[in-house]
Amino acid sequence: MSESEGEGQGGRENGGEVPPDEPGVSASKKGENKLATQKKMEEQQQSQKAKDEQAAAKEQEKQTTDARALLVRGIVAALGLALVLVLLLDWKAFRYSGNPTGTLDAQLRGNPVVIAARVEGLITRVGIDDDAVVRKGQLLYEIEQDTYRSQADAARALVEQAAASASMLRAQIAEQEAAVQTANAMIVASQAAEYRSGRELARQAALLGTAGELRRAFEQATADDRRDRDQVQANVELSRQQQGRIGVLRAELASAEAMLEQRRASLANAGITLGHTQVLAPEDGVVTERLAYLGQYISAGRPLIGFVSLRDVWAVAYYREEQLTFMQPGQRAAVHVDAFPQYEITGRVDSIAPVAQARETTLPPDRATGNFTKVVQRIPVKIALDPSWLDPDPPPGGPPSLFRRLIPGLSVEVHVFTTPAGNGAGAGGGTGAGTIVPGASGPQMPPPHTAPAVTAQAPMLPEAAPAPLRPIDRPAIPATPGQPGRPAP
Repeated sequence: MSESEGEGQGGRENGGEVPPDEPGVSASKKGENKLATQKKMEEQQQSQKAKDEQAAAKEQEKQTTDARALLVRGIVAALGLALVLVLLLDWKAFRYSGNPTGTLDAQLRGNPVVIAARVEGLITRVGIDDDAVVRKGQLLYEIEQDTYRSQADAARALVEQAAASASMLRAQIAEQEAAVQTANAMIVASQAAEYRSGRELARQAALLGTAGELRRAFEQATADDRRDRDQVQANVELSRQQQGRIGVLRAELASAEAMLEQRRASLANAGITLGHTQVLAPEDGVVTERLAYLGQYISAGRPLIGFVSLRDVWAVAYYREEQLTFMQPGQRAAVHVDAFPQYEITGRVDSIAPVAQARETTLPPDRATGNFTKVVQRIPVKIALDPSWLDPDPPPGGPPSLFRRLIPGLSVEVHVFTTPAGNGAGAGGGTGAGTIVPGASGPQMPPPHTAPAVTAQAPMLPEAAPAPLRPIDRPAIPATPGQPGRPAP
């Protein structure tokens, strides 16, 4: 290769441009080099433009992702803030604050009792502790049984003795009845003998004064007839005596049977007294306080234990008098316990008190004064809770059991559904007694011809009413200690 060709090749490698004063390069060759250079530059520009577009798309996608993440964070923050506000403002109070059938003046009620001893003696066994959950029939206390068991054994022996006496008298009566039958048979035999001797006497009397007269035979016949008649009288008297003896024995038997019944009653009483040495739980409930302890001697009537039934729990709500316009027994109610705000306990209006709460006080208000200030009265309304909430062993698929949790004295919030939406359509297809006219300033009384008759016991409303709302995720209630076999709700 010549020197000029090497320089030309090097010039093409360095850009394809050939100096114009280079010898040996034609004009066409220069044009081709120029076109190749322009094409290469265009490809480089297009490649650079594609890279720039990809970078811009990635940047835009990143901005969009950041904006979405920011929006999600904002929504989550807003929801969290709303939740905090709801918890702070107490959503139930906000929900029922303006409703004429809701009240916060309510609490749970129950039947706390004090179980006392029915017999005296020494406590030999204590089967419970304070705050223990007990079932019906569970042993609470046991009093010494030796004395009462011996009394029961003595009463049983007296019963057996009286039964033996009655049995002996029955045997004597049966024997005496057999003796009466024997005496009656003897009467029949003696009467037959009397008949024969009488016939013989008549025959001998007919022979008197004749050739065939035998004085000695006549006298013998007379003696036999008298003897047989006396024997008949003796047998009749004996039978009468035997029958009289039966009457005496039957009277003695009646007395013995009465004594037997009396001693059986004494035995039953002794058994009851012996049973009273074991103090049992009257029903399912909770022990509130122990008042007697092991080894302590107690007398009859001495309080042993405080007990409250947890199956018989209800709510009492004190409504203002203007809230009772449309309220009546049988209407559906929702109860919220402050201690368990996640649950809405269902119930029914059981009864409405016939007297205001103020009249039940020791010193009721007296309005016969010169100055008068009208005070809104409150009326107690009893709300019966759904028994399924108080079942210690709730069925699968039912509401959770709040047994042992719903205790008397807890504060609750009560809402009674007096409108058709809460109780279903009325029996006559009308709007119902609790219809509220939109835009009215207060509750509207129903027209006279549509007013329902309030009876002593209102019928239960249809079960087609919408079911109360319950939370989706209920927190599990821990199992109560001291209650074996009870599954956690």
